[in-house]
Amino acid sequence: MNKHCPEIFVSIESSGDILEADEQYPILFQEEYDDPPDHVGEVYHGPPKPSPTLKTYTVTRWHALLNMLRSLGLNRCGINTILGRIDKPELILTSCEWKLVEDLIIFLQPFETIVTSLSSEKHATINVALLLRSEIEACIRASDDDSLAIVQMKESMNEQFERRFPISDIMLASALLDPRFVNLKSITEILMKKSLSKSDFLARMVLKELKDNGVELSNAIVTPEAIQPSSTTSICALAIKHSHEHEFTDSVIEQECQTYISSVNVSQVKNDVVKFWSDRQKQFPWLSTLASKYLCVPATSTPSERVFNVAGLTVSARRSSIHPANVNKTIFVHDNYEMCRASLGN
Repeated sequence: MNKHCPEIFVSIESSGDILEADEQYPILFQEEYDDPPDHVGEVYHGPPKPSPTLKTYTVTRWHALLNMLRSLGLNRCGINTILGRIDKPELILTSCEWKLVEDLIIFLQPFETIVTSLSSEKHATINVALLLRSEIEACIRASDDDSLAIVQMKESMNEQFERRFPISDIMLASALLDPRFVNLKSITEILMKKSLSKSDFLARMVLKELKDNGVELSNAIVTPEAIQPSSTTSICALAIKHSHEHEFTDSVIEQECQTYISSVNVSQVKNDVVKFWSDRQKQFPWLSTLASKYLCVPATSTPSERVFNVAGLTVSARRSSIHPANVNKTIFVHDNYEMCRASLGN
């Protein structure tokens, strides 16, 4: 299949005029029938449908392989028809190869959801990393229904999994700071290996952050604000040294962590874990400060890459003379379609 794919795309690109100009054999359906039913070939009078398109594989684009396979599956009938017309029957995929395409689509679809969740630009993501890691583990676990190719792919991914997606203490703490994930099986298994309870682990993370920010744990006076990273750490340390607002002991932090673990439940958080901790700063001062450091929206290149992708589709070979101002407006409408549609409706 791999050696034939480039030939298929080259052939179909060179035969685009056949698909557009040949009106004697229009492609009006996407499924393939041994005995076409009566309705096949009837003219469609409903709303205009998007033209069938094929996607090519691009290494630098997320989900490029999945999108390519989907386009192959959706256009299976059209591909076979065109290859037959241009006398390239050797490029037509066999039933076994089409079955492999279907299996790959089913296998790769969950990864699209996982990547989309991890590349969010409006919500914290590190707190869901452990959950999504567990989902990936489930996806690459071999089952009796897998074909040989899928089994080999899963084995290869399993060999690299621990190296490509290691579990860090920050990832574990972030999951514990989200009430929805406190009872994940993976958390329990990891902490059992460490011989730690959930509250003990969180308390250690708070103490570690204090130490990393230059706060001497031997000092008798420490405030939750000391955990905040700052360019004036030395000033904060002096303020802590000469104040008497809060007395610090390990048991204070441990008690707070125990209270949090024993009292939280899933219903307390809908989709915004940051708001959850913002509303509980007074109740859990140490943990809310830790949460403010870990549960933040990551700075990624995902938004800009999406803009480049849309721009590449907008400024095509047939629209190379489009004015830059119109390019900007088109991309803006694309990225804010729902808002633009609502404003026009009002």
